[in-house]
Amino acid sequence: MEDLFHPLKLLLPVFTLAIYLACRGSGLFAYPLLVGVVLGILVLIVAPSFPSCSRSLIIITSLVYCFYLLLGRGVASSTPSFAIPQDRIVSLEGTLQEDSSLSRSNDQLLRLTLTGCAAKGGYGGSASGVMPVLVPVEEVLVASSTVQVWGRWDDTGSVFYAGDIQVLEIPPFALGRRAMLERLQGRLDVCIEDAQVRALASLLLLGQLSGESFALKDKAILCGCAHILALSGMHLHFFILLAGIGCKRLFGPFWGKRFALIVPCLYVLAVGPKPSLLRALGMYLFQLGPFAKQFPLLIPFYLTGFLQVWLFPNSVMHFAFLYSYAAFAMILFGSGLPPLPLISTALAVLGTGPASM
Repeated sequence: MEDLFHPLKLLLPVFTLAIYLACRGSGLFAYPLLVGVVLGILVLIVAPSFPSCSRSLIIITSLVYCFYLLLGRGVASSTPSFAIPQDRIVSLEGTLQEDSSLSRSNDQLLRLTLTGCAAKGGYGGSASGVMPVLVPVEEVLVASSTVQVWGRWDDTGSVFYAGDIQVLEIPPFALGRRAMLERLQGRLDVCIEDAQVRALASLLLLGQLSGESFALKDKAILCGCAHILALSGMHLHFFILLAGIGCKRLFGPFWGKRFALIVPCLYVLAVGPKPSLLRALGMYLFQLGPFAKQFPLLIPFYLTGFLQVWLFPNSVMHFAFLYSYAAFAMILFGSGLPPLPLISTALAVLGTGPASM
């Protein structure tokens, strides 16, 4: 297994490029058979020249192709498709992929997993994919809610501006999450008087945007470090550290690490299944496996990426997914470099810079 470590590490830039292409909905993912044949031919050509590495080459090529297929599945399921010509559609129906977020125009931005659409004449049809929708409401709409919106398309047909919305269903678990988030936000409002500090706390702890948050977000984007404002491993590590101290004293080192998972899992359930949080939680979970000492961080990173793209295919075209994985992939890629000042931050900026621009 040791001979796989360096090739897998060298694949990190390829991994980063692949998620960039997936986020852009590249047409490269529309040719799985052709890509598979090309990779197979390359292996047949290269493997005889390196007989000692042929097994590792086959394993790595197979992993690359499987990840390509998973990304292609995610791109296909996220690309909008309608049974009615798009310019005739005046209504969309679907399920919120995640909690809505505040836009600069004070509207709520929804990532709607489409299930249906309707035209002006009243007739409807099926729809699939993920569509951003802007709704003029102040209240945050929670993930898993089923909604129907009425409105119009923007000039490019890539965003739906809703003038009216009807919430068709909110699952009981989503209602509980909404009540918990409202209580936590209310607690922040009471404890923190300064508006900017309160906005930063709400952004870092709950992932909730407010009017004051955009100034902080703009500065982070200009600096190329917008990833630090996304809920991610930094936040989970804080809760894991606090839970681990208590659990290790109660249950010992081995079981303490495992019982400490309860707190970050509850945190993810409370704030929602954001891509960066799922990445961090999955990596911590896989680090508890028997291979953690042999391949620290690298194998858990790849396994988490595979599992997340498989279970949440619609997340591959989400910028939060791109920011999280691109930043961490480049940090891992530079882990063997000399300990230069701010090297991790520079590599994270390098990985997320193209997305920020």
